[in-house]
Amino acid sequence: MKVAGLVLPEQASQVRRAVAYASPSVREPLKTFTGPVLVVDNADQFSGPPRRRLAHALAAVAASSGRAAIVAHAPGADLSDVLPGPARVLRLEKEAVHV
Repeated sequence: MKVAGLVLPEQASQVRRAVAYASPSVREPLKTFTGPVLVVDNADQFSGPPRRRLAHALAAVAASSGRAAIVAHAPGADLSDVLPGPARVLRLEKEAVHV
């Protein structure tokens, strides 16, 4: 498996440096995120200034080439103020399982 051009598990430490993780309880990566991959968990639970930082970070990802964001949220959550323009959406109805 490759993430940001890096092979897992051999280059796992480099992947951890290239991928930023943000959630309502861990927001700091949004302030300095410049990497190729942004993973956001519980995006619908961000509010106030952290939600605005999330929207700004996602807009920056969308405006650049070679970057991607993975945004997880509760079913039916309104993220229209967070997601930039038309976004590609992959809907997963069940949890992902590693075999």
